[in-house]
Amino acid sequence: MKYKEIYHKILVGRFYAKKNSSNSIWNHYTKKLIRTTSANYKGWEKDAMMQLGRSVNGKFLHNKERIKEIDFPVILKCHFYNYDKRRRDISNYYEGLQDLLVDAGILIDDNYTIVKGHDGSRMFVDTENPRIEFWILEEVSEG
Repeated sequence: MKYKEIYHKILVGRFYAKKNSSNSIWNHYTKKLIRTTSANYKGWEKDAMMQLGRSVNGKFLHNKERIKEIDFPVILKCHFYNYDKRRRDISNYYEGLQDLLVDAGILIDDNYTIVKGHDGSRMFVDTENPRIEFWILEEVSEG
């Protein structure tokens, strides 16, 4: 299988898993428990959106990196460089990154018809420079 790189970006700084960064708040009016993302995750999301050249609501800040929203099947290859050696579940980090790419207007959706897989993804340790490096790849027919 051959792939063509469509988009490549490095998001610098510590990052957080969306699934593991949630808080529960009791709503006194509805008498229901509401799950929200933590301040750490919200801070990372805001910073990552800026690094992608978007405002918090996904609008473009700069035209130079403007790409058309991806609405066809792709492979998302991710290298997660954590700041310490704790054991983590890599699939938890996919969720946050994919949601970020949808909110930023890079992917039209993160369901299986758009994100077909995560070939080549890995988790590393870099105590000096934590980051996420990711590539969006399109399958190219051989022949």
